[in-house]
Amino acid sequence: MTKNNDIKSFLENKFSSENFALEGIRSDNNILYHGVKIEHAVDAIKKGHLEPRTTQRYWEDGRYLKDDHPDYEDSGWLYGWSTSRDKFLASTFGGVLFVFDKDKIKEEFKVQPISWSYRLSQGSQYFKKEREDFIVSHKNPLSMRSEKLLDAYHDYLDSLSENTPSEYKDQFEFHRLHNMKPKNLDLTKCLKSIYINKHIIDIYKDGSKDNIEKLDFLMNHSLYKGSFDGDESYNKVKRSASDVYMKNRLKF
Repeated sequence: MTKNNDIKSFLENKFSSENFALEGIRSDNNILYHGVKIEHAVDAIKKGHLEPRTTQRYWEDGRYLKDDHPDYEDSGWLYGWSTSRDKFLASTFGGVLFVFDKDKIKEEFKVQPISWSYRLSQGSQYFKKEREDFIVSHKNPLSMRSEKLLDAYHDYLDSLSENTPSEYKDQFEFHRLHNMKPKNLDLTKCLKSIYINKHIIDIYKDGSKDNIEKLDFLMNHSLYKGSFDGDESYNKVKRSASDVYMKNRLKF
């Protein structure tokens, strides 16, 4: 209990001494921002990498389709990480803000500017709020329709007796795609700095032992630079509209 009280006291003193605003982060072309939950942030930093858990649709012919298009479900899938060119937008997600070196990332990955909202049939009022760059780890060209056919085919194979030959067995190579090893994002190479939403700090510093230790881990990290006002970020994003408008031309 004494150790937790010491940690809590340290966090309170450290937090009360901070006076930070996101405007203080210098924006340039080689910076990307990624919002993440504190639990995932701690886990990723301890592991040294982020796993590619975010998906984006893509079409082999280079088209970009809205969700009301008849070929929308024929897309393949890219796996990777969603980042933003806008620090305020990224800071509204998760509570912890990672700042990445884009040039370091591009040494190993393809980075695609996209407009996710363009694929939705909501209307063009969403376009100008898009500031996303997607870091591509790997792809799966199987569409959802193909996945369903593959599942049905596997069910068919399972129904056969052990020695029954299948004339289609050698024609289905799709299963090998699922064995492709994803490439992780090495945080030891690309992570430049860490910021935390001050509301998250307020919650975690008065929380459980586990929460206090997570917060202590991040705020004592060498890349931790300070806290920010999440409400201010949200209001700024809500009021603003980016001058950058890029339709999705996502290719692998």
